[in-house]
Amino acid sequence: MSDVVNNWIPMTTIKKQLAALPYIVAQNRPTILLVTSRKSVNWIIPKGWPKEGMPDRELVALEAYEEAGLSGTVGHNPVGLYTHPVGTKRDSSNTAVLKYIHFLWNITMLTGQKKDSENIPGWIEMWRQNL
Repeated sequence: MSDVVNNWIPMTTIKKQLAALPYIVAQNRPTILLVTSRKSVNWIIPKGWPKEGMPDRELVALEAYEEAGLSGTVGHNPVGLYTHPVGTKRDSSNTAVLKYIHFLWNITMLTGQKKDSENIPGWIEMWRQNL
């Protein structure tokens, strides 16, 4: 914990991104879809930068289509958000990205039609361990 406090840098700029959290319920278990990122090949949710004149829900739907080949219903309001710093420790930009997450349901997978063929989609079953 002391490392986190000692390395904390205040963010002076905050940028907004919009993200889709595609989910289905399979065999009474919620299942979400993640895609691999193009650069780092980490598992992420489809997301993108706002575009002037495009409503948030429309952009979320577009990102789900482009990054995962999905079509579906986008929730009216974000269900959550998270933030992370941009760059590395050497980067002194002090910029954070605040990501607004919208559910995407009633999903149809449009195989072979997505723009970003480098992203690999994968369904992840969510489970709850009995304590």
